[in-house]
Amino acid sequence: MKSILLFIAATVLLSLSVAVMAQKAYPEQSGVTLIGQPSLNALHFGIDLPASAINAAADRTEQEEEEESPMDDTSLVILPTALGDEEESVMADSNSGNSCRQSYSYPLFKQCDSRWGGNRLGSSVKISFFIESCLFGFKYLGQTTNKATIRNWLCSGKVVVLNVNGGGHWVLAKSYSNGVYLVNDPGYNRSSYAESQVVRAGAFV
Repeated sequence: MKSILLFIAATVLLSLSVAVMAQKAYPEQSGVTLIGQPSLNALHFGIDLPASAINAAADRTEQEEEEESPMDDTSLVILPTALGDEEESVMADSNSGNSCRQSYSYPLFKQCDSRWGGNRLGSSVKISFFIESCLFGFKYLGQTTNKATIRNWLCSGKVVVLNVNGGGHWVLAKSYSNGVYLVNDPGYNRSSYAESQVVRAGAFV
């Protein structure tokens, strides 16, 4: 009997602590459910938002989005995924053979942008589609540490992401010239990395 009472008390305390943690993480939301315990070693952790929050985001009309105030150069830009032949062309420097520049108009997003930099994220089996799709692409095309292969990928028109800073950071490559990559860097205020700083790269067709 004593062990049963202890078990019930422990279960109640655990439930209350989880609820309190969820409300602290999302004080503006009611009905937020914390799934799992957040930690660096957690395999199953997520935030289950209430249906009201999801429906509110889904119910926004195109007119409401257009009426929002103008955004700066880090604004969200929706680009078509299917580009015409001319837009897909890759312009290369035919004089030296040591440089090339992609003609894609890549948008630049900053991960610390005030519009989303404070959002709390966790892993969830409900919302990992984009990341998993990226991993599928990497798994199929592979990653490489070969500098010549990375340059060839970029100059042949593939979308190339570079692993830099000793392997702790990823950036999008836009062009290459004489040992330097021009990039879109979501985390730091810089636009280029030397080829020697690139640890590896992944590419999409």
